[in-house]
Amino acid sequence: MSIEPDQASRWRDAGLRHGVEVIAPCTIRLRDGTEVQATALVKVGPINGMVIDPEWRVLEPHAAQLVAEGYGYSVVEIGGDDLTEMLRDWRGGG
Repeated sequence: MSIEPDQASRWRDAGLRHGVEVIAPCTIRLRDGTEVQATALVKVGPINGMVIDPEWRVLEPHAAQLVAEGYGYSVVEIGGDDLTEMLRDWRGGG
């Protein structure tokens, strides 16, 4: 699976605009040693943040384990959209 550089860049830019820590691209190492390579880790919502990728096939095999380890996940592809509402929801303020 390859990370789309424009998606990672858009997430980094969104983090700067909204004052949210974003690691993009990211690699999440699960307790069993599995590595999940995704577009972004957005540090809002669940204790360890939200793991983001535009492809469900990237997240689906690890969804239950991500939740068990304190992550949320979302299948999101961003364009020029305003992320204010989505980030507010993830922060618990929506």
